[in-house]
Amino acid sequence: MHEASKTCILIVDDRVENIDILTALLGDSFKIKVATNGNKAIQLASSPQPDLILLDVEMPEMDGYQVCESLKSNPQTSDISVIFLTARAEKNDQKHGFMIGATIISRNPSTQISHAHASNPDSSSSLIKNNSPQRSKTQKPKPTL
Repeated sequence: MHEASKTCILIVDDRVENIDILTALLGDSFKIKVATNGNKAIQLASSPQPDLILLDVEMPEMDGYQVCESLKSNPQTSDISVIFLTARAEKNDQKHGFMIGATIISRNPSTQISHAHASNPDSSSSLIKNNSPQRSKTQKPKPTL
């Protein structure tokens, strides 16, 4: 598959080892962009837009909730699907994530994806494909106000 036609995923995590795991699992099937902090994530989400953002909740300076709120409040990035990656299992944390616009909240994603990939290598790709919006390649980004 040509790089230009691949679905683009922005991985946001302050832990390089988590980024390495996700990139190793997803990099052959998807175009990967990486940010290690919230400000960089917001910048990379603006242009060209990723199809999906895998966003760590617990990061220093700007946490995943703040990043998501910023993305969802910007008309240019508000339609990008966000999957929160978190070890937080409390219902209030999950409820808060959905309230600010997360599509999915995954607990211990590196472990889940690793186990799924080991038993079915196509499963990690299916997880992402089934949760990323299908954008037309001719669809133009929303104008900024």
